[in-house]
Amino acid sequence: GVMYINLREWLKQRLTEKFFDLLSDESIIKKLKYPDQDILNLMFLHHAKILPRKYNCIYTIKSEFEEKNSEYYTRFINDDTVFIHYTGITKPWHDWANYASADYFRNIYNISPWRNIPYKKAVKKHEYKEKYKHLLYQKKFLDGVFTAIKYNVMKG
Repeated sequence: GVMYINLREWLKQRLTEKFFDLLSDESIIKKLKYPDQDILNLMFLHHAKILPRKYNCIYTIKSEFEEKNSEYYTRFINDDTVFIHYTGITKPWHDWANYASADYFRNIYNISPWRNIPYKKAVKKHEYKEKYKHLLYQKKFLDGVFTAIKYNVMKG
């Protein structure tokens, strides 16, 4: 998510130290699905202000092929959007995320100091699973089939 933090207050309250104390407590960690995010949510439970959606526009690139609509993203991302929070396995920095919804990231990436770093390739099993589905949807059938085979070999 997106956090807008009062750094003076953060330092005064020693929140980094408190965060890492909680993060190192095994009795707490084992109950949490996303420990870092969940701990921050617990720490700020009654001390957070929810920002308007335009500052945390949540979008899942997987929606591109699930909805079978290349313009689906425009229901969420528009001219008022300030920050896009890409959720799910596929992110715009993956080499298979060839969608208009990823262009917002990619346009900035292409003028950034990191522009010469290649997009991330699938490495883990769950990434191969997502990648082959996207490739097939994008009508890149040969790459999609080879990626599906790689996924099935990894799956065992």
